Amino acid sequence: MFQLDNLLFVIQILEQIPDDNIDIIVKQMIETSRRTEGAIVVLADLFKQMSTNQRTRYFTSMAQYLEFQEKINILDNLEDIVLKTEFFDLVFLESRTKIFLFDVNKSNFDKTFSNVNYDGFQIYGLSDYTKTWILDSSISNVKDRTLAIHKVVNLDLNILQFFNKFSQGRLNKEKQVFKRFLSHFKENGFEYNISTAMLERSKKTFAIKDRIIWKEIVGNYLRFTRIDSTIENYPFINLSEEEKIRVEGIIASIGDFSDEKIREYDVIACLVCKAFLIKMDRTIKHKIDALLKYSLDVLNVYLENELVLLDGYFKHDEYVSRTFKKIEGISKDTQSKMLNTIWDIFHIRLMEWMMYSDNKKDQEIYLHYFSSHDKAFEELLLYNPLKMFVIHDNRQYAIRKKGISDICKNEYLLHKLYTESSDRIAKAPTINFEQELENLFVEITNLQKKKLNSLL
Repeated sequence: MFQLDNLLFVIQILEQIPDDNIDIIVKQMIETSRRTEGAIVVLADLFKQMSTNQRTRYFTSMAQYLEFQEKINILDNLEDIVLKTEFFDLVFLESRTKIFLFDVNKSNFDKTFSNVNYDGFQIYGLSDYTKTWILDSSISNVKDRTLAIHKVVNLDLNILQFFNKFSQGRLNKEKQVFKRFLSHFKENGFEYNISTAMLERSKKTFAIKDRIIWKEIVGNYLRFTRIDSTIENYPFINLSEEEKIRVEGIIASIGDFSDEKIREYDVIACLVCKAFLIKMDRTIKHKIDALLKYSLDVLNVYLENELVLLDGYFKHDEYVSRTFKKIEGISKDTQSKMLNTIWDIFHIRLMEWMMYSDNKKDQEIYLHYFSSHDKAFEELLLYNPLKMFVIHDNRQYAIRKKGISDICKNEYLLHKLYTESSDRIAKAPTINFEQELENLFVEITNLQKKKLNSLL
Protein backbone atom coordinates (compact mmCIF):
# COMPACT_ATOMS: atom_id res chain seq x y z
CA MET A 1 0.00 0.00 0.00
CA PHE A 2 1.22 3.47 -0.87
CA GLN A 3 2.06 6.06 1.76
CA LEU A 4 1.96 9.60 0.35
CA ASP A 5 3.74 11.43 3.16
CA ASN A 6 7.16 11.22 1.43
CA LEU A 7 6.52 12.53 -2.07
CA LEU A 8 10.06 12.21 -3.41
CA PHE A 9 10.12 8.57 -2.33
CA VAL A 10 6.76 8.01 -4.03
CA ILE A 11 8.10 9.46 -7.28
CA GLN A 12 11.16 7.20 -7.10
CA ILE A 13 8.92 4.14 -6.63
CA LEU A 14 6.65 5.17 -9.49
CA GLU A 15 9.58 5.48 -11.87
CA GLN A 16 10.34 1.79 -11.37
CA ILE A 17 6.84 0.67 -12.39
CA PRO A 18 6.28 -0.70 -15.92
CA ASP A 19 3.78 1.16 -18.11
CA ASP A 20 1.38 -1.81 -18.05
CA ASN A 21 0.97 -1.46 -14.27
CA ILE A 22 0.51 2.31 -14.06
CA ASP A 23 -3.31 2.16 -13.97
CA ILE A 24 -3.32 -0.27 -11.06
CA ILE A 25 -0.82 1.76 -9.04
CA VAL A 26 -2.42 5.19 -9.50
CA LYS A 27 -5.81 3.73 -8.59
CA GLN A 28 -4.27 2.39 -5.38
CA MET A 29 -2.73 5.81 -4.68
CA ILE A 30 -6.12 7.50 -4.97
CA GLU A 31 -7.83 4.92 -2.76
CA THR A 32 -5.08 5.39 -0.15
CA SER A 33 -5.49 9.17 -0.17
CA ARG A 34 -9.28 8.88 0.24
CA ARG A 35 -8.89 7.03 3.52
CA THR A 36 -7.49 10.14 5.20
CA GLU A 37 -9.65 13.26 5.33
CA GLY A 38 -8.24 15.98 3.11
CA ALA A 39 -5.38 13.79 1.89
CA ILE A 40 -6.54 13.95 -1.74
CA VAL A 41 -4.93 17.41 -1.96
CA VAL A 42 -1.56 15.73 -1.34
CA LEU A 43 -1.84 14.73 -4.98
CA ALA A 44 -1.53 18.44 -5.79
CA ASP A 45 1.83 18.47 -3.99
CA LEU A 46 2.82 15.34 -5.90
CA PHE A 47 1.92 17.07 -9.16
CA LYS A 48 4.13 20.04 -8.25
CA GLN A 49 7.13 17.79 -7.52
CA MET A 50 6.95 15.88 -10.80
CA SER A 51 8.51 16.72 -14.13
CA THR A 52 6.27 17.39 -17.13
CA ASN A 53 6.82 13.89 -18.50
CA GLN A 54 6.05 12.32 -15.12
CA ARG A 55 2.83 14.32 -14.81
CA THR A 56 1.72 13.14 -18.23
CA ARG A 57 2.53 9.53 -17.41
CA TYR A 58 0.69 9.33 -14.08
CA PHE A 59 -2.04 11.97 -14.06
CA THR A 60 -3.39 11.11 -17.51
CA SER A 61 -4.09 7.64 -16.13
CA MET A 62 -5.28 9.04 -12.79
CA ALA A 63 -7.97 11.13 -14.49
CA GLN A 64 -10.27 8.15 -14.98
CA TYR A 65 -10.31 7.35 -11.25
CA LEU A 66 -10.54 10.83 -9.75
CA GLU A 67 -14.02 12.09 -8.97
CA PHE A 68 -15.00 15.49 -10.31
CA GLN A 69 -14.82 17.22 -6.91
CA GLU A 70 -11.40 15.68 -6.28
CA LYS A 71 -10.13 17.13 -9.55
CA ILE A 72 -11.44 20.55 -8.54
CA ASN A 73 -9.79 20.28 -5.09
CA ILE A 74 -6.43 19.42 -6.64
CA LEU A 75 -6.74 22.24 -9.16
CA ASP A 76 -7.61 24.68 -6.37
CA ASN A 77 -4.43 23.68 -4.50
CA LEU A 78 -2.13 24.42 -7.44
CA GLU A 79 -1.11 28.05 -6.98
CA ASP A 80 0.62 28.66 -10.30
CA ILE A 81 -1.52 29.21 -13.42
CA VAL A 82 0.96 27.22 -15.53
CA LEU A 83 0.49 24.22 -13.24
CA LYS A 84 -3.28 24.69 -13.18
CA THR A 85 -3.40 24.73 -16.98
CA GLU A 86 -1.18 21.67 -17.31
CA PHE A 87 -3.25 19.73 -14.76
CA PHE A 88 -6.51 20.78 -16.42
CA ASP A 89 -5.32 19.65 -19.85
CA LEU A 90 -4.35 16.24 -18.47
CA VAL A 91 -7.47 15.41 -16.47
CA PHE A 92 -10.34 17.44 -17.99
CA LEU A 93 -9.58 17.28 -21.71
CA GLU A 94 -12.04 14.47 -22.44
CA SER A 95 -14.96 16.10 -20.62
CA ARG A 96 -17.16 19.10 -21.39
CA THR A 97 -15.67 21.48 -18.87
CA LYS A 98 -15.11 25.23 -18.72
CA ILE A 99 -13.50 26.75 -15.62
CA PHE A 100 -13.26 30.45 -14.79
CA LEU A 101 -10.45 31.18 -12.34
CA PHE A 102 -10.74 34.54 -10.56
CA ASP A 103 -7.51 34.76 -8.58
CA VAL A 104 -4.85 34.85 -11.31
CA ASN A 105 -2.37 37.72 -11.07
CA LYS A 106 -1.05 37.21 -14.60
CA SER A 107 -4.40 37.55 -16.35
CA ASN A 108 -4.62 39.23 -19.75
CA PHE A 109 -7.92 40.91 -18.88
CA ASP A 110 -7.32 44.67 -18.76
CA LYS A 111 -8.87 47.46 -16.69
CA THR A 112 -11.90 47.73 -18.97
CA PHE A 113 -13.14 44.58 -17.20
CA SER A 114 -12.87 46.21 -13.75
CA ASN A 115 -15.70 46.70 -11.29
CA VAL A 116 -16.63 50.38 -11.08
CA ASN A 117 -18.65 52.63 -8.80
CA TYR A 118 -19.82 56.08 -9.91
CA ASP A 119 -20.99 57.66 -6.65
CA GLY A 120 -23.29 54.74 -5.88
CA PHE A 121 -24.07 53.67 -9.44
CA GLN A 122 -22.26 50.35 -9.54
CA ILE A 123 -21.20 47.85 -12.20
CA TYR A 124 -19.92 44.68 -10.54
CA GLY A 125 -19.01 41.27 -11.90
CA LEU A 126 -19.28 38.07 -9.89
CA SER A 127 -15.61 38.57 -9.08
CA ASP A 128 -12.65 40.73 -10.10
CA TYR A 129 -12.56 39.93 -13.81
CA THR A 130 -9.15 41.56 -14.22
CA LYS A 131 -7.77 38.45 -12.46
CA THR A 132 -9.57 35.99 -14.72
CA TRP A 133 -8.14 32.97 -16.49
CA ILE A 134 -10.36 30.60 -18.45
CA LEU A 135 -9.72 26.89 -18.94
CA ASP A 136 -11.79 25.17 -21.61
CA SER A 137 -11.62 21.47 -22.47
CA SER A 138 -12.95 22.13 -25.99
CA ILE A 139 -9.96 24.24 -27.05
CA SER A 140 -6.21 24.36 -26.58
CA ASN A 141 -5.34 26.26 -23.39
CA VAL A 142 -2.23 27.90 -24.79
CA LYS A 143 -1.17 31.14 -23.19
CA ASP A 144 -1.56 33.34 -26.28
CA ARG A 145 -4.88 31.96 -27.53
CA THR A 146 -7.50 34.46 -28.68
CA LEU A 147 -10.86 34.52 -26.91
CA ALA A 148 -14.10 36.09 -28.11
CA ILE A 149 -15.30 37.85 -24.96
CA HIS A 150 -18.65 39.50 -24.31
CA LYS A 151 -19.28 41.86 -21.40
CA VAL A 152 -22.96 41.62 -20.43
CA VAL A 153 -24.48 43.97 -17.88
CA ASN A 154 -27.70 42.98 -16.11
CA LEU A 155 -29.58 46.11 -15.10
CA ASP A 156 -31.31 46.26 -11.72
CA LEU A 157 -34.81 47.67 -11.36
CA ASN A 158 -33.50 50.80 -9.65
CA ILE A 159 -31.10 51.49 -12.55
CA LEU A 160 -33.96 51.22 -15.06
CA GLN A 161 -35.97 53.68 -12.97
CA PHE A 162 -33.07 56.16 -12.82
CA PHE A 163 -32.54 55.59 -16.52
CA ASN A 164 -36.14 56.47 -17.35
CA LYS A 165 -35.95 59.70 -15.35
CA PHE A 166 -32.70 60.62 -17.11
CA SER A 167 -34.28 59.89 -20.51
CA GLN A 168 -37.16 62.25 -19.73
CA GLY A 169 -34.92 65.01 -18.37
CA ARG A 170 -36.25 64.52 -14.83
CA LEU A 171 -32.95 63.57 -13.18
CA ASN A 172 -31.43 66.65 -11.58
CA LYS A 173 -29.16 65.93 -8.61
CA GLU A 174 -27.46 62.85 -10.09
CA LYS A 175 -27.60 63.92 -13.75
CA GLN A 176 -23.88 64.40 -14.39
CA VAL A 177 -22.69 61.34 -12.50
CA PHE A 178 -25.38 59.20 -14.16
CA LYS A 179 -24.23 60.48 -17.53
CA ARG A 180 -20.66 59.34 -16.76
CA PHE A 181 -22.09 56.04 -15.61
CA LEU A 182 -23.93 55.52 -18.93
CA SER A 183 -20.81 56.56 -20.84
CA HIS A 184 -18.95 53.67 -19.22
CA PHE A 185 -21.31 51.22 -20.93
CA LYS A 186 -20.91 52.82 -24.35
CA GLU A 187 -17.13 53.26 -24.13
CA ASN A 188 -16.43 49.70 -22.99
CA GLY A 189 -18.61 47.74 -25.38
CA PHE A 190 -21.18 46.30 -23.00
CA GLU A 191 -24.13 44.19 -24.07
CA TYR A 192 -27.33 44.58 -22.06
CA ASN A 193 -29.82 42.35 -20.26
CA ILE A 194 -32.93 43.24 -18.25
CA SER A 195 -34.32 39.76 -17.61
CA THR A 196 -33.34 39.82 -13.91
CA ALA A 197 -35.23 43.10 -13.49
CA MET A 198 -38.22 41.62 -15.30
CA LEU A 199 -38.18 38.59 -13.02
CA GLU A 200 -38.07 40.80 -9.92
CA ARG A 201 -40.91 42.94 -11.26
CA SER A 202 -42.98 39.84 -12.01
CA LYS A 203 -43.24 39.03 -8.29
CA LYS A 204 -45.44 42.11 -7.77
CA THR A 205 -48.88 43.06 -9.13
CA PHE A 206 -48.83 44.61 -12.60
CA ALA A 207 -51.66 47.14 -13.07
CA ILE A 208 -52.55 49.20 -16.18
CA LYS A 209 -50.65 52.24 -14.87
CA ASP A 210 -47.60 50.03 -14.37
CA ARG A 211 -47.85 48.90 -17.99
CA ILE A 212 -47.72 52.53 -19.18
CA ILE A 213 -44.62 53.25 -17.10
CA TRP A 214 -42.88 50.08 -18.25
CA LYS A 215 -43.66 50.86 -21.87
CA GLU A 216 -41.69 54.09 -21.37
CA ILE A 217 -38.85 52.31 -19.56
CA VAL A 218 -38.45 49.53 -22.12
CA GLY A 219 -38.77 51.95 -25.04
CA ASN A 220 -35.98 54.16 -23.68
CA TYR A 221 -33.91 51.06 -22.92
CA LEU A 222 -34.15 49.89 -26.55
CA ARG A 223 -33.26 53.38 -27.81
CA PHE A 224 -30.16 53.53 -25.62
CA THR A 225 -28.95 50.03 -26.48
CA ARG A 226 -29.02 50.61 -30.24
CA ILE A 227 -25.52 50.55 -31.71
CA ASP A 228 -26.03 53.88 -33.49
CA SER A 229 -27.30 55.74 -30.41
CA THR A 230 -25.39 58.15 -28.19
CA ILE A 231 -26.12 59.44 -24.71
CA GLU A 232 -27.10 62.79 -26.21
CA ASN A 233 -29.39 61.60 -29.00
CA TYR A 234 -31.04 58.39 -27.85
CA PRO A 235 -34.10 60.04 -26.14
CA PHE A 236 -35.03 61.51 -29.53
CA ILE A 237 -34.76 58.30 -31.57
CA ASN A 238 -38.01 57.04 -33.04
CA LEU A 239 -38.56 53.34 -32.56
CA SER A 240 -39.18 51.24 -35.65
CA GLU A 241 -42.32 49.12 -35.92
CA GLU A 242 -40.21 46.06 -35.20
CA GLU A 243 -38.83 47.70 -32.04
CA LYS A 244 -42.33 48.70 -30.91
CA ILE A 245 -43.40 45.08 -31.24
CA ARG A 246 -40.35 44.08 -29.21
CA VAL A 247 -41.36 46.54 -26.46
CA GLU A 248 -44.77 44.89 -26.24
CA GLY A 249 -43.14 41.46 -26.21
CA ILE A 250 -40.82 42.35 -23.34
CA ILE A 251 -43.68 43.79 -21.29
CA ALA A 252 -45.85 40.76 -22.03
CA SER A 253 -43.03 38.51 -20.81
CA ILE A 254 -43.17 39.96 -17.29
CA GLY A 255 -44.18 37.03 -15.15
CA ASP A 256 -43.34 34.51 -17.88
CA PHE A 257 -40.37 32.79 -16.27
CA SER A 258 -39.44 29.18 -15.75
CA ASP A 259 -40.80 27.37 -12.72
CA GLU A 260 -37.21 26.38 -11.91
CA LYS A 261 -36.14 29.99 -11.33
CA ILE A 262 -39.25 30.72 -9.25
CA ARG A 263 -38.59 27.61 -7.15
CA GLU A 264 -35.01 28.76 -6.54
CA TYR A 265 -36.34 32.12 -5.37
CA ASP A 266 -38.79 30.38 -3.04
CA VAL A 267 -36.01 28.19 -1.58
CA ILE A 268 -33.83 31.20 -0.81
CA ALA A 269 -36.86 33.02 0.59
CA CYS A 270 -37.56 30.06 2.88
CA LEU A 271 -33.96 30.08 4.12
CA VAL A 272 -33.96 33.81 4.84
CA CYS A 273 -37.34 33.69 6.61
CA LYS A 274 -36.32 30.68 8.68
CA ALA A 275 -33.04 32.40 9.55
CA PHE A 276 -35.03 35.41 10.78
CA LEU A 277 -37.20 33.21 13.00
CA ILE A 278 -34.14 31.37 14.34
CA LYS A 279 -32.39 34.64 15.08
CA MET A 280 -35.41 35.96 16.97
CA ASP A 281 -35.53 32.78 19.07
CA ARG A 282 -33.11 33.28 21.97
CA THR A 283 -33.43 29.65 23.05
CA ILE A 284 -31.55 28.44 19.96
CA LYS A 285 -27.83 28.63 20.73
CA HIS A 286 -26.28 27.03 17.62
CA LYS A 287 -28.20 28.97 15.00
CA ILE A 288 -26.34 27.92 11.85
CA ASP A 289 -26.77 24.27 12.89
CA ALA A 290 -30.52 24.84 13.23
CA LEU A 291 -30.70 26.48 9.79
CA LEU A 292 -28.62 23.76 8.12
CA LYS A 293 -30.81 21.05 9.69
CA TYR A 294 -33.93 22.84 8.40
CA SER A 295 -32.40 23.13 4.94
CA LEU A 296 -31.50 19.43 4.77
CA ASP A 297 -34.53 17.91 6.52
CA VAL A 298 -37.39 20.19 5.45
CA LEU A 299 -36.33 21.81 2.18
CA ASN A 300 -34.10 18.94 1.04
CA VAL A 301 -31.70 21.41 -0.58
CA TYR A 302 -28.23 22.70 0.16
CA LEU A 303 -27.26 26.25 -0.85
CA GLU A 304 -23.79 26.84 0.56
CA ASN A 305 -23.24 30.53 -0.18
CA GLU A 306 -26.63 31.51 1.22
CA LEU A 307 -25.84 29.61 4.43
CA VAL A 308 -22.49 31.40 4.72
CA LEU A 309 -24.21 34.76 4.28
CA LEU A 310 -26.89 33.92 6.85
CA ASP A 311 -24.21 32.79 9.30
CA GLY A 312 -22.87 36.35 9.02
CA TYR A 313 -26.40 37.57 9.74
CA PHE A 314 -26.56 35.44 12.90
CA LYS A 315 -23.19 36.77 14.06
CA HIS A 316 -23.98 40.45 13.37
CA ASP A 317 -20.99 40.51 11.00
CA GLU A 318 -20.30 44.12 10.03
CA TYR A 319 -19.35 43.03 6.50
CA VAL A 320 -22.97 42.08 5.74
CA SER A 321 -24.59 44.74 7.91
CA ARG A 322 -26.07 46.68 4.97
CA THR A 323 -27.69 43.56 3.58
CA PHE A 324 -29.42 42.50 6.78
CA LYS A 325 -29.92 45.77 8.65
CA LYS A 326 -33.58 45.88 7.56
CA ILE A 327 -34.36 42.56 9.29
CA GLU A 328 -32.37 42.83 12.51
CA GLY A 329 -35.60 43.07 14.47
CA ILE A 330 -39.38 42.98 14.24
CA SER A 331 -41.28 45.93 12.78
CA LYS A 332 -44.66 46.68 11.20
CA ASP A 333 -43.29 46.08 7.68
CA THR A 334 -41.00 43.14 8.44
CA GLN A 335 -42.40 41.08 5.55
CA SER A 336 -41.74 43.84 3.00
CA LYS A 337 -38.19 44.27 4.30
CA MET A 338 -37.73 40.52 4.18
CA LEU A 339 -38.70 40.42 0.50
CA ASN A 340 -36.22 43.18 -0.34
CA THR A 341 -33.43 41.29 1.42
CA ILE A 342 -34.35 38.06 -0.36
CA TRP A 343 -34.06 39.77 -3.74
CA ASP A 344 -30.64 41.19 -2.86
CA ILE A 345 -29.40 37.66 -2.17
CA PHE A 346 -31.23 36.05 -5.10
CA HIS A 347 -29.51 38.39 -7.56
CA ILE A 348 -26.25 36.51 -6.93
CA ARG A 349 -27.90 33.23 -7.93
CA LEU A 350 -29.41 34.83 -11.02
CA MET A 351 -26.02 36.17 -12.08
CA GLU A 352 -24.46 32.73 -11.71
CA TRP A 353 -27.27 31.23 -13.76
CA MET A 354 -26.74 33.85 -16.50
CA MET A 355 -23.02 33.03 -16.58
CA TYR A 356 -23.82 29.34 -16.88
CA SER A 357 -26.60 29.75 -19.44
CA ASP A 358 -24.50 31.81 -21.86
CA ASN A 359 -21.16 30.06 -21.42
CA LYS A 360 -22.39 26.47 -21.79
CA LYS A 361 -23.26 27.15 -25.43
CA ASP A 362 -19.98 27.51 -27.27
CA GLN A 363 -16.37 28.68 -27.15
CA GLU A 364 -17.25 32.37 -26.84
CA ILE A 365 -16.93 33.82 -23.34
CA TYR A 366 -19.64 35.82 -21.57
CA LEU A 367 -18.70 37.76 -18.44
CA HIS A 368 -21.80 38.94 -16.62
CA TYR A 369 -22.03 42.10 -14.52
CA PHE A 370 -24.82 43.43 -12.34
CA SER A 371 -25.53 47.15 -12.28
CA SER A 372 -27.38 48.56 -9.28
CA HIS A 373 -27.75 51.60 -7.06
CA ASP A 374 -28.11 49.30 -4.05
CA LYS A 375 -24.97 49.06 -1.88
CA ALA A 376 -25.95 45.62 -0.60
CA PHE A 377 -24.93 43.88 -3.85
CA GLU A 378 -21.29 44.96 -3.53
CA GLU A 379 -21.29 43.74 0.06
CA LEU A 380 -22.75 40.36 -0.89
CA LEU A 381 -20.09 39.82 -3.56
CA LEU A 382 -17.16 40.77 -1.34
CA TYR A 383 -18.25 38.85 1.77
CA ASN A 384 -17.57 35.43 0.25
CA PRO A 385 -15.56 36.01 -2.94
CA LEU A 386 -15.92 33.68 -5.90
CA LYS A 387 -12.65 31.85 -6.56
CA MET A 388 -13.77 29.57 -9.36
CA PHE A 389 -16.83 29.12 -11.55
CA VAL A 390 -17.15 25.72 -13.19
CA ILE A 391 -19.37 24.46 -16.00
CA HIS A 392 -19.18 20.68 -16.24
CA ASP A 393 -21.52 18.21 -17.95
CA ASN A 394 -24.31 20.81 -18.19
CA ARG A 395 -24.12 21.74 -14.51
CA GLN A 396 -22.68 24.78 -12.74
CA TYR A 397 -20.53 24.98 -9.62
CA ALA A 398 -19.48 28.12 -7.75
CA ILE A 399 -16.40 27.64 -5.55
CA ARG A 400 -15.97 30.43 -3.01
CA LYS A 401 -13.50 31.39 -0.33
CA LYS A 402 -15.71 30.18 2.55
CA GLY A 403 -17.51 26.85 2.67
CA ILE A 404 -19.79 25.03 5.08
CA SER A 405 -16.89 23.54 7.08
CA ASP A 406 -15.78 27.09 7.93
CA ILE A 407 -19.04 27.91 9.69
CA CYS A 408 -20.44 24.57 10.90
CA LYS A 409 -18.54 22.17 13.19
CA ASN A 410 -21.43 19.77 13.81
CA GLU A 411 -20.04 16.43 12.61
CA TYR A 412 -23.47 14.78 12.47
CA LEU A 413 -24.88 17.49 10.17
CA LEU A 414 -21.77 17.55 7.98
CA HIS A 415 -21.92 13.77 7.60
CA LYS A 416 -25.61 14.03 6.75
CA LEU A 417 -24.82 16.71 4.19
CA TYR A 418 -22.12 14.69 2.44
CA THR A 419 -23.79 11.26 2.50
CA GLU A 420 -27.47 11.96 1.80
CA SER A 421 -27.27 14.12 -1.32
CA SER A 422 -28.93 11.47 -3.52
CA ASP A 423 -31.92 11.29 -1.17
CA ARG A 424 -32.28 15.08 -1.20
CA ILE A 425 -32.12 15.21 -5.00
CA ALA A 426 -34.93 12.66 -5.16
CA LYS A 427 -37.12 14.39 -2.56
CA ALA A 428 -36.62 18.07 -3.52
CA PRO A 429 -38.98 18.01 -6.56
CA THR A 430 -41.82 16.88 -4.28
CA ILE A 431 -41.45 19.80 -1.84
CA ASN A 432 -43.97 22.64 -2.13
CA PHE A 433 -41.60 25.53 -1.43
CA GLU A 434 -44.28 28.12 -2.11
CA GLN A 435 -46.52 26.65 0.59
CA GLU A 436 -43.59 26.38 2.99
CA LEU A 437 -42.83 30.07 2.41
CA GLU A 438 -46.46 30.99 3.13
CA ASN A 439 -46.26 29.04 6.39
CA LEU A 440 -43.09 30.88 7.39
CA PHE A 441 -44.71 34.24 6.68
CA VAL A 442 -47.62 33.22 8.93
CA GLU A 443 -45.11 32.51 11.71
CA ILE A 444 -43.46 35.88 11.12
CA THR A 445 -46.84 37.66 11.17
CA ASN A 446 -47.75 35.95 14.45
CA LEU A 447 -44.40 37.00 15.88
CA GLN A 448 -45.09 40.58 14.77
CA LYS A 449 -48.49 40.58 16.46
CA LYS A 450 -47.04 39.18 19.66
CA LYS A 451 -44.30 41.80 19.67
CA LEU A 452 -46.63 44.71 18.94
CA ASN A 453 -49.20 43.56 21.52
CA SER A 454 -46.47 43.47 24.16
CA LEU A 455 -45.81 47.16 23.49
CA LEU A 456 -49.43 48.19 24.09
